[in-house]
Amino acid sequence: LHQKGYLAAQVIPVCEYGRGEVARGAQCSEDAMYGLAIKRLSFDVSQGSRTTVSGILLRGNLATKNYILRNELLMKPGSELGSDELFISQANLRSLGVFDAVSVAYISQDSTGPNLVGANFGAEGTTTTGAKSTAADRSAMVLVTVEESKAKLLDFYLGLQIDSTPIDDDLPILYSVGTSARDRNLFGYALELGVGASHRNRISEIADVENDYAIWRAGPFFKNNRLFGTRLSFALEALFERGRTVQGDQYQAVYNV
Repeated sequence: LHQKGYLAAQVIPVCEYGRGEVARGAQCSEDAMYGLAIKRLSFDVSQGSRTTVSGILLRGNLATKNYILRNELLMKPGSELGSDELFISQANLRSLGVFDAVSVAYISQDSTGPNLVGANFGAEGTTTTGAKSTAADRSAMVLVTVEESKAKLLDFYLGLQIDSTPIDDDLPILYSVGTSARDRNLFGYALELGVGASHRNRISEIADVENDYAIWRAGPFFKNNRLFGTRLSFALEALFERGRTVQGDQYQAVYNV
């Protein structure tokens, strides 16, 4: 019912047992009824009115384009507003990677009384259902609130590594340094563009920048988490690398895309 747009729906179990005793709600749970023979199990369903979307209000996207947010939403004006539309739309917005906080909620604009529906399952397996007339739909404004992350980032890292070698008796200690500059929300389109560079070498041979352990890497990269409006992620990197060959007999420069 929640998935169909009846967001206020409630289901209450009713157990008939013994000599006409009746238990409702929590008293009709598995633990409470353990060891008793249930003659009839029924459900009182308070369906309520169905919620439809009257409009969508976006708030907090100072740099991100409006249509980027709307493409992640499963609801649109005039459609049913169910629990899946709320939860999945919020998850879609989070997966863009450009927001620190996301909230998708609704504001009811009108409502009507509940609609009762009953379904009884007898001891012989018979089923009876009954329903009153459906209550009028209620409309709701969907409020999408986001808090944008810091889009432009400058990162640095420094690390140490103990390597193994079949030739030297001692274990070489390597250092790694790197940096990257990126924009994770390019022009407000939730695209990531950046450039990075890194260098690794043996600590004992810092001055020798062309030894067997020295590796240089640099290049730009691009990422789109919504290729052609789908959920496909597209990443592109153009990498320039300098270092020794695997055999260590030659110094080489390699371009990779």
